[in-house]
Amino acid sequence: MPGRMHSLMEKASEIMGRQPLKGNHSTMLGIAHTRWATHGEASERNAHPVTSDESGSFFVVHNGIVSNYITLKTGLLGESYTFETDTDTEVISKLALKLYNENSSISLLEIARKIEDLVLH
Repeated sequence: MPGRMHSLMEKASEIMGRQPLKGNHSTMLGIAHTRWATHGEASERNAHPVTSDESGSFFVVHNGIVSNYITLKTGLLGESYTFETDTDTEVISKLALKLYNENSSISLLEIARKIEDLVLH
């Protein structure tokens, strides 16, 4: 009988084999990983990477827990940001988008540092 890892590998192969990524991507770096959900159910909807918006401005893969994600999410919802998952990781992608929207010349390193200051682990 196949174990969970085997089932996960089959599911990943099925999803990746469906169709290539759409659009023109100038991205030079990618990260992939598997992780059991700590917030939200284990489902395709809650799978990583998590995107910041429909245009995919930021993709986030996170292996940890955002302890204060409810507080951060509530604040972002109050600023009209929408959420598509039940995960704590999505807060990181939305914060990245918010910081970029506030200052389009901000570097990715600055975004990461600001998010690190906001997120409680």
